[in-house]
Formats: sequence, C-alpha cells, structure tokens
Amino acid sequence: MALSMQSFTNDEVTLSGPLEIKVSRIGGGKLGMTAHVTFHNPNAPMSEDNEKPDPVYSKNYSFDASVADGSANHIRQAYLAIKTRAEFAGATDV
Repeated sequence: MALSMQSFTNDEVTLSGPLEIKVSRIGGGKLGMTAHVTFHNPNAPMSEDNEKPDPVYSKNYSFDASVADGSANHIRQAYLAIKTRAEFAGATDV
C-alpha cells in the first residue's frame, strides 16, 4: 500500500515528483495514533543498504484510530486519515 503524487507542498517543504508516499510505521496509545510517513522518489538510485531509495522527506501525522469490530487495520486507517489532509489532495493509491 502506498500513495502517489506529482508534487507535495506543506508548511515545511515543496517536493516535485514523481513521489511515492508510504506509512513506514505507526504507534500510539490511549490518546491517539501517529503515522510516520516517508516520501520517496521512485526513480532515485538505491540506498547504501541496496534495499530501497532513501526518503527525500518524512513527517509524523496524528490520527484517531478505531478499534471497533470490522474496522480497517491501523495502517489502512492511517492512509485514509492522511488522504483527508489538504496537502494530500490529488494523491492516488498504488
């Protein structure tokens, strides 16, 4: 699961694409969840560990997760939550 965008702008950075956006980890507790989101250039060379390109940017986003029966897993909920933010307008699922 990932998102794709041609450009991304927030109050910290402006990135031009193509961009692949991934929730790389989530964590949280009683007060909510945090998604660590990484932004990658899919055309970049492999990193030194030869596994994947290094992120060009990363940011943490808070979201409220549901634990109700039948709710999506927390990673899916993180993707759904970040897609509602204005800076992710136009993001597509890949």
